[in-house]
Amino acid sequence: MDFQRFKTERNFYSKALDNYRDILIYLPKSYEDSKENKYGVIYIHDGMEAFFPGFSVSGYSMGIIDAMEELFNKGLSEEYLIVGISNTYDRINELSYFDYSFPKLQADIEGKGEKYEKLIIDEIMPFINEKYRTLSDREHTVMIGASMGGLMTFNLAFRNPHKISRIAAVSPSFWVGDNITAELLKGSYDMKSFKIWLDFGENEGDFMSRPIKEIGKELVNKGYSYERDFVIYSDNGASHSERFWNGRMKYILGYLLDFPQDVPGTLKLIELKD
Repeated sequence: MDFQRFKTERNFYSKALDNYRDILIYLPKSYEDSKENKYGVIYIHDGMEAFFPGFSVSGYSMGIIDAMEELFNKGLSEEYLIVGISNTYDRINELSYFDYSFPKLQADIEGKGEKYEKLIIDEIMPFINEKYRTLSDREHTVMIGASMGGLMTFNLAFRNPHKISRIAAVSPSFWVGDNITAELLKGSYDMKSFKIWLDFGENEGDFMSRPIKEIGKELVNKGYSYERDFVIYSDNGASHSERFWNGRMKYILGYLLDFPQDVPGTLKLIELKD
């Protein structure tokens, strides 16, 4: 990581949530050399864990910066700003639109997702687009999140299809609200075209993988083409951890940015069976 290209907007205040967090920005290689070029933006939740291994329990980051650098060195033509949105002590509530009690995980969720959505759409995105040279159209706006961040990414995108076009929900917590996300897909969500990466680790359990597969079937029912418009991969031997999300990141970015990579044998494209 080239720290000269790393910027921090400290104590960014959210009027919607009435709290503060750091916003982390990683600039493309050519950003300082060219004063006119504009760049697409990748927004990623849990920004500290996404960038720095020291902030995750697993000792790994999600590896998005290294993955982006590797793809660019291989010939990816477009460069992107990467914006990491740091979480707060209220993370689990902020990243869910839904109230939910899950005794097995001793989790009682008070959904503050609509307020967090305002933080992203009405506060952070305009700030980034004003301060940095960005391409702010939906085609050049990408969002990635893991776990609860994956749940937020998927729902926020479908609630704001005019803002975002490419999303990755990595080991998404669709179990929240008994997979109410699938019901929203069947009903109220705008089915504008997205490019979508979904995945799960084989060791994460059926309560994680089953709702993801249900989402996939509903996407097909809505006219999405499997593999072209969206994919679902299972990661052999993987658990719910930055260690494994890190290993998948360059394939995630390659798919979303139309620069596909040959996936390793541990990643299996699942079959969507009725």
